[in-house]
Order: sequence, then structure tokens, then C-alpha cells
Amino acid sequence: MQPEPIFDLAHLGHMELLTPKPDESLTFFVDVMGMTVSGRKGDSVYLRGWDDYERYSLKLTASKTSGMEHMAFRTRSPQALERRVAAEVQPERLASPARRLGTVPMLMIASMVLLSLGYQLHFNINSAPFYLRFAKSDDLQWLMPVFWIGFNIAMFPASIVVKHRGGLIVMGAAGLLGAFAIVAAEIAGSLNVLIVAQFMAGAAWGCMLMSAVSAALAIGETGAEGKVTGLVFSALALATFARMTAVAGGLQKLPDYAPLVHWAPVACWSVAGAGLLVIAASRLQRGVKSV
Repeated sequence: MQPEPIFDLAHLGHMELLTPKPDESLTFFVDVMGMTVSGRKGDSVYLRGWDDYERYSLKLTASKTSGMEHMAFRTRSPQALERRVAAEVQPERLASPARRLGTVPMLMIASMVLLSLGYQLHFNINSAPFYLRFAKSDDLQWLMPVFWIGFNIAMFPASIVVKHRGGLIVMGAAGLLGAFAIVAAEIAGSLNVLIVAQFMAGAAWGCMLMSAVSAALAIGETGAEGKVTGLVFSALALATFARMTAVAGGLQKLPDYAPLVHWAPVACWSVAGAGLLVIAASRLQRGVKSV
């Protein structure tokens, strides 16, 4: 059965806009929008459109800031307006308060920081020296994009796996796979092996990033989606800042810290990957839907 039509609300009556540039705003609505001035009072100008049967449909008021001061509707009666307001503020129609982030979202964000840091150190600091063992610096423009070729190719199949297995599992598995790929790049004995390893590392990072967004949306379901997704991108920004700080300080050139920078990506990806798989397995054991 079709719902009964509601005739309480007729249409928008008028709107008052605040503007810090009253002359420019008036010129816009008159010369561009084609409205006409129907009156002035104090700091306000009243305008109406063609064929408006009300005295005005827009009120422009000079103010220190811009914004909407108020908006008026035409209704059948005062009682009709009260019915519409009451219907809109029913408890079941009000937005639920955002949930506080629990343990799983915070652990996922911490893992994302590690994964992002691993990517930043591997690609932006370690990858070029890997290639320079077998190639000349002029060849880097052709070799460095191998990572991103793997990244882009892996995104679509990873999205299919995420749909069936959940983002946390794909993130964890990709972290471990990426760690093995970095080790392979480290011990590669030829350029061809290194290219394959870099391709796999890029594919792993693509899987991590795509599944991280999916997991964030699923974990933050019912009110915290924006918060968790925002924290994912904050983790990416934090890792980028950490890499910039390391490069600015010449950390990779210091003999005492060079091995740390060299193997940190493996540690970051393997620890985060293993941790995410443990979290996913724990949730599955408790019968919690995979995310």
C-alpha cells in the first residue's frame, strides 16, 4: 500500500542569507540570477524572482560573516508546521551518537602506521640502492615504476578477496607477503629477480591500502566510519612525515642506523601483518563477522 501523501508543507517561503560583501552579493543576485529588489530595511535587501507571488523570496543582510540566518516554509497551518517538526525530531530518526573506538580499530590503526612506515622506507629510501646494484642511475626512471605496476594490478583482485574474506585478513596476508618480497629484493642476485620482488612488494602494498579502507569502513560501521577512515589516512601522513624526517636527518647515511633503515620495512610489514591475522582469527573464533 502506498503511504498517504502529506500535504502539510507547501513550499519554501523565503530565506535570509548573511553576507560580508552586501554590494557584491546584491549585484550577483540581480545581474546574474535576474532577481529584482522589492524593498530595503536597515542592513537588509529584499529580492523576489520572476513570477513570485510573495513580496520576497530572498533576504540579503549585511553581516561580518557569511551564512544562512533562517529559512521559512509555507504550511497549511501552524498545527501542520508543528506536526512536521515533531515528525523530524522523533528519536528513531535522530542520528545515533558516534561510537567510541574500541580495541580492534585502534590496533588496526597502529598496524596501519607500521605498514605505511614500511612502505615509505622501502620504496622511497631502499628501492633505488637495490636497483643500483645491477643497473645505472639512468635506468631508474624505467625500473622504479615496477613497484606501482604491481600496486595497480593487484588492487582489483584484492577487492574481490576482501569482499569474501574481509579487509583485516587481506591486510595481514599482504603484509607478510610484502615482507617476503622485500627480503627477496634484499638478497636478489640479478636484476630480473629484483624486478619480480619489487613487483610483488608493490602488489602487496596495493592490497594493504585497498583492504585498509574497506576494513576501516566496516569496523567503523554505525557512526564511526569517517573517524576510522580518517585515522587510516592520518597513519599514511604520519609515516610520510617520519620518512621525510629520517631523510632530512641523513639517517640512512649514518653507519649506526643504516642497517636499521635497511631492515625496518621487513620488520614493520611482518609484525603488522602477523598481528592483523591474529586479530582476524580471534574475531572469527568469537563468531564476529569478518571486516
